Amino acid sequence: MIAPGVNILTWPRDAALTSPPDWIPAAAKSALMTNAYNMDNFGGVIHDLANGKEFTPFVCGAGHVDPNRSLDSGLVCDLQVGDYISFHCTISYSPLQIAVFVKDLAVDCSEKEMASLGDLNYPSISVVFDPHNKVVTYMRTVKNVGSTQAGEVSYEVEVSPPPAECRHQCEP
Repeated sequence: MIAPGVNILTWPRDAALTSPPDWIPAAAKSALMTNAYNMDNFGGVIHDLANGKEFTPFVCGAGHVDPNRSLDSGLVCDLQVGDYISFHCTISYSPLQIAVFVKDLAVDCSEKEMASLGDLNYPSISVVFDPHNKVVTYMRTVKNVGSTQAGEVSYEVEVSPPPAECRHQCEP
Protein backbone atom coordinates (compact mmCIF):
# COMPACT_ATOMS: atom_id res chain seq x y z
CA MET A 1 0.00 0.00 0.00
CA ILE A 2 1.23 3.47 -0.83
CA ALA A 3 -0.36 6.27 1.16
CA PRO A 4 0.37 9.92 1.94
CA GLY A 5 1.60 8.88 5.38
CA VAL A 6 1.81 5.79 7.53
CA ASN A 7 -0.36 7.52 10.11
CA ILE A 8 -3.45 6.47 8.14
CA LEU A 9 -2.56 2.79 8.44
CA THR A 10 -3.58 0.43 11.19
CA TRP A 11 -1.26 -2.14 12.71
CA PRO A 12 -1.87 -5.68 11.36
CA ARG A 13 -4.58 -7.60 13.24
CA ASP A 14 -2.22 -10.37 14.33
CA ALA A 15 0.60 -7.96 15.24
CA ALA A 16 -0.34 -8.19 18.92
CA LEU A 17 0.53 -11.88 18.77
CA THR A 18 3.89 -11.44 17.05
CA SER A 19 5.25 -7.97 17.80
CA PRO A 20 7.01 -7.01 21.02
CA PRO A 21 4.42 -6.20 23.71
CA ASP A 22 6.18 -2.96 24.69
CA TRP A 23 5.97 -1.34 21.24
CA ILE A 24 4.32 2.06 21.37
CA PRO A 25 2.76 3.70 18.27
CA ALA A 26 5.99 5.57 17.44
CA ALA A 27 7.94 2.29 17.34
CA ALA A 28 5.30 0.72 15.09
CA LYS A 29 5.43 3.75 12.75
CA SER A 30 9.23 3.62 12.71
CA ALA A 31 9.13 -0.09 11.82
CA LEU A 32 6.70 0.61 8.97
CA MET A 33 8.76 3.51 7.62
CA THR A 34 12.18 1.89 7.85
CA ASN A 35 11.00 -1.34 6.22
CA ALA A 36 9.19 0.33 3.31
CA TYR A 37 10.66 -0.05 -0.16
CA ASN A 38 10.49 1.62 -3.56
CA MET A 39 11.08 -1.39 -5.83
CA ASP A 40 8.43 -2.97 -8.05
CA ASN A 41 7.81 -6.71 -8.52
CA PHE A 42 10.50 -6.84 -11.19
CA GLY A 43 13.21 -5.26 -9.05
CA GLY A 44 13.01 -1.85 -10.72
CA VAL A 45 12.26 1.46 -9.05
CA ILE A 46 8.55 2.32 -8.82
CA HIS A 47 7.58 5.15 -11.16
CA ASP A 48 4.90 7.79 -10.78
CA LEU A 49 2.12 6.93 -13.24
CA ALA A 50 1.26 10.62 -13.64
CA ASN A 51 4.63 11.72 -15.00
CA GLY A 52 6.77 8.59 -15.40
CA LYS A 53 9.46 9.84 -13.02
CA GLU A 54 11.09 7.61 -10.40
CA PHE A 55 9.67 7.71 -6.90
CA THR A 56 11.80 9.63 -4.45
CA PRO A 57 11.17 10.25 -0.75
CA PHE A 58 9.79 13.66 -1.73
CA VAL A 59 7.19 11.95 -3.93
CA CYS A 60 6.22 8.86 -1.97
CA GLY A 61 7.62 9.34 1.55
CA ALA A 62 9.13 6.21 3.05
CA GLY A 63 7.90 4.08 0.16
CA HIS A 64 5.69 1.03 -0.22
CA VAL A 65 4.76 -0.17 3.26
CA ASP A 66 5.21 -3.86 4.07
CA PRO A 67 3.49 -4.56 7.44
CA ASN A 68 4.68 -8.18 7.62
CA ARG A 69 8.32 -7.20 7.11
CA SER A 70 7.89 -4.51 9.77
CA LEU A 71 7.09 -7.09 12.43
CA ASP A 72 10.76 -8.16 12.33
CA SER A 73 12.18 -4.67 12.11
CA GLY A 74 15.40 -5.01 14.06
CA LEU A 75 15.88 -1.35 14.98
CA VAL A 76 13.28 1.34 15.57
CA CYS A 77 13.33 5.01 16.51
CA ASP A 78 11.30 5.41 19.67
CA LEU A 79 9.47 8.61 20.64
CA GLN A 80 7.51 9.50 23.72
CA VAL A 81 4.81 12.16 24.17
CA GLY A 82 7.40 14.50 25.71
CA ASP A 83 9.46 14.36 22.51
CA TYR A 84 6.51 15.56 20.45
CA ILE A 85 5.75 18.29 22.99
CA SER A 86 9.36 19.52 22.76
CA PHE A 87 9.11 19.50 18.96
CA HIS A 88 5.94 21.59 19.01
CA CYS A 89 7.45 23.99 21.55
CA THR A 90 10.46 24.41 19.24
CA ILE A 91 8.25 25.34 16.28
CA SER A 92 6.56 27.95 18.51
CA TYR A 93 3.22 26.29 19.10
CA SER A 94 1.43 27.80 22.07
CA PRO A 95 0.47 25.64 25.05
CA LEU A 96 -3.15 25.92 23.91
CA GLN A 97 -2.25 24.62 20.42
CA ILE A 98 -0.21 21.76 21.91
CA ALA A 99 -3.12 20.87 24.22
CA VAL A 100 -5.11 19.88 21.13
CA PHE A 101 -2.70 16.96 20.70
CA VAL A 102 -1.91 16.00 24.28
CA LYS A 103 -5.07 17.04 26.15
CA ASP A 104 -2.97 18.84 28.76
CA LEU A 105 -3.49 22.56 29.25
CA ALA A 106 -0.53 22.78 31.62
CA VAL A 107 2.19 22.49 28.94
CA ASP A 108 5.17 24.70 29.80
CA CYS A 109 7.55 25.27 26.88
CA SER A 110 10.14 27.24 28.86
CA GLU A 111 12.45 24.21 29.24
CA LYS A 112 11.26 21.95 26.46
CA GLU A 113 12.75 23.43 23.30
CA MET A 114 15.09 21.28 21.23
CA ALA A 115 18.46 22.57 20.07
CA SER A 116 17.38 21.79 16.51
CA LEU A 117 14.19 20.58 14.83
CA GLY A 118 16.28 17.82 13.29
CA ASP A 119 16.84 16.36 16.75
CA LEU A 120 13.36 14.82 16.83
CA ASN A 121 14.13 11.08 17.01
CA TYR A 122 12.11 10.42 13.86
CA PRO A 123 12.96 7.62 11.41
CA SER A 124 13.61 9.98 8.50
CA ILE A 125 15.91 12.95 8.16
CA SER A 126 15.62 16.07 6.04
CA VAL A 127 18.47 18.54 6.18
CA VAL A 128 18.32 22.26 5.43
CA PHE A 129 21.74 23.80 4.99
CA ASP A 130 22.50 27.28 6.24
CA PRO A 131 24.77 29.14 3.77
CA HIS A 132 26.91 30.34 6.70
CA ASN A 133 27.25 26.99 8.45
CA LYS A 134 28.13 24.09 6.17
CA VAL A 135 27.94 21.43 8.92
CA VAL A 136 24.64 20.00 10.15
CA THR A 137 24.60 17.33 12.85
CA TYR A 138 21.53 15.27 13.66
CA MET A 139 21.41 12.34 16.02
CA ARG A 140 19.10 9.34 16.10
CA THR A 141 18.79 6.84 18.91
CA VAL A 142 17.53 3.43 17.91
CA LYS A 143 16.16 0.62 20.00
CA ASN A 144 16.88 -3.03 19.14
CA VAL A 145 13.57 -4.85 18.85
CA GLY A 146 15.01 -7.67 16.76
CA SER A 147 15.80 -11.17 17.79
CA THR A 148 18.78 -11.47 20.12
CA GLN A 149 18.61 -15.26 20.34
CA ALA A 150 21.74 -15.61 18.22
CA GLY A 151 23.75 -13.59 20.73
CA GLU A 152 25.36 -10.37 19.61
CA VAL A 153 23.50 -8.55 16.85
CA SER A 154 25.18 -6.35 14.26
CA TYR A 155 23.61 -3.79 11.91
CA GLU A 156 25.00 -1.82 8.98
CA VAL A 157 24.12 1.80 8.26
CA GLU A 158 23.08 2.61 4.71
CA VAL A 159 22.82 6.22 3.60
CA SER A 160 21.46 7.45 0.30
CA PRO A 161 23.67 10.51 -0.03
CA PRO A 162 22.54 13.72 -1.63
CA PRO A 163 24.60 15.40 -4.37
CA ALA A 164 28.39 15.04 -4.43
CA GLU A 165 29.01 18.34 -2.65
CA CYS A 166 27.47 16.85 0.52
CA ARG A 167 29.35 14.42 2.73
CA HIS A 168 27.93 12.31 5.54
CA GLN A 169 29.36 10.45 8.47
CA CYS A 170 27.68 7.84 10.67
CA GLU A 171 28.96 6.91 14.11
CA PRO A 172 29.03 4.35 15.83
